[in-house]
Formats: sequence, structure tokens, C-alpha cells
Amino acid sequence: MLDQAADFGAESAALDGFLQELDPEMWTRPTAFKGWTPNEILLHLHHWNRAQDRALTDPEGFRQDVTQMFAAIEGGSARAEEARATDLRGDALRALWASYSADIAARWSDIDPKHRLPWVGPEMSARSAMTARQMETWAHGLAIWDLVGKARPEADRLRN
Repeated sequence: MLDQAADFGAESAALDGFLQELDPEMWTRPTAFKGWTPNEILLHLHHWNRAQDRALTDPEGFRQDVTQMFAAIEGGSARAEEARATDLRGDALRALWASYSADIAARWSDIDPKHRLPWVGPEMSARSAMTARQMETWAHGLAIWDLVGKARPEADRLRN
């Protein structure tokens, strides 16, 4: 049983609840994190959630995706996720990201925590992969909380 999947799901749900109340003009305002907007942050989170999931469900397809992403970066794309981004923005992007995050959390809960997965760098365990997804959600979410000027309530799930 992969307990980190539930913590990732809870972290994603907490951020989603906050984002549902985000004023529409805030989606395009730059955060203190590299000037990324909330739209760019969610594109990043959604892209890498999908990539991590593909590493589990289709390791060879994931490896091909990584090769294509690096080729796009070398071709001038600023970030890997721009090579496979959705056209959705704002609340529609939030809904897509939230739905996929909840799906991953549910499906990954029964995975052996020691199962090895390919990644952009060295392979990692499913436990480490899910902890990384939670960390990304927490850290990038904080940039949006800071942009709005609200303190984020923390929870025990951060023990990961």
C-alpha cells in the first residue's frame, strides 16, 4: 500500500479548493517563483503528474516522451511541459489537473512502494515518485498562496 498516494491526493485537493476561489485575473499574474503565473504552475504540475503516471503505466512510452521533450527544449522551447501542454487555462485547467491528480492518487494507492520507475534522471521507487509529486504540488502551490497574500494551512501529510 502506498500511503504517499493519499497524501498527494489530499495535498492536491487542498490546493484545488484554494484555486476554485481564485479571481480570474490572478491566473495570469506572475508569482515570485521565476515569474510563473498560476496557469504556468498548473501546466507544470499537470504535465509532470502525467509524465510520472506514464512512467508507471508505459515505461517505454515515457522514455520516448522524455527524448521528445529534450529535443523540444534544444529546439528552443523554454520548458519541457511546453512540448506537450494542453490549451486549457484558468478554471478549466484547474479542473483537468484536479481530476487527474485525484485519479492518480486513487490508482497509485495499491502500488508496491518499492516498485521501480524510470524517470528523467535515475529511476526511483513508487514511494519516492509519489513523494516528489506531493512536494511539487506543495512547493508550487505555495507560490500561488503567496501571490494572493494568504497563509496556507498546513497538515500532517507534509511528513513525507
